[in-house]
Amino acid sequence: MAGTHRRMLDLLTPHLATASRNFFAAATLRSTARQGLACLDAWPAALLIVGQDLRPSFLNRSANEALSARRPLRLRRGAVEVAGDTQQSAELQAAVNRALAHGQSSNISLGRSPESGVASAMVMPIRAEMFTDLATTPRKALIVLNAMDKAPRAATLRDLFRLTPREAELAIALLNGATPASVAAARGVAISTVRTQIRGLFVKTGTNRLPALIRVLGNVAPVLIDS
Repeated sequence: MAGTHRRMLDLLTPHLATASRNFFAAATLRSTARQGLACLDAWPAALLIVGQDLRPSFLNRSANEALSARRPLRLRRGAVEVAGDTQQSAELQAAVNRALAHGQSSNISLGRSPESGVASAMVMPIRAEMFTDLATTPRKALIVLNAMDKAPRAATLRDLFRLTPREAELAIALLNGATPASVAAARGVAISTVRTQIRGLFVKTGTNRLPALIRVLGNVAPVLIDS
């Protein structure tokens, strides 16, 4: 009987060791995940993770505060929308669709209000390699909400990046969510003219893609405000 117990113990020992290693590895992962969530929760910008239906699966503290204040975003029937603006809500949905279907990041304007100033949102895909179970995990998009007290001054942008007046105007328009096509239509010029000016902005800001340009402008805009 003792020999039988010993053989059973010998057979079970490797499995017990594996189970112990997995348990402690999982505990480490849980601890790391909690630390990561705590950092995201403390991040000053509002962060939202949404699916194609715009229902949030994660909100940090700033996002919860923004949604509670209903400026500039709010929850309606469990989904995120731009408060009081169906057109901008449709633009937000389109940006999320681009992120999920094509992996494209985009910056959209969320308008201006006396309470919250100018607001914009960067919408970007969450890469599939971040998930361990790709077959069952639905695609998600990250919305980063940026609020600025005032719009940046064209003169300050000209001085900082050595822009021409038209380039500075274009930079502000792009930062506020305009597209090259909408800028061309508003100016009454060919879209190729606007694209040439955008290439000039790339050179002067050290960027090479529109999302990167928007990020650079978005990062400096909060300190480039009217006095």
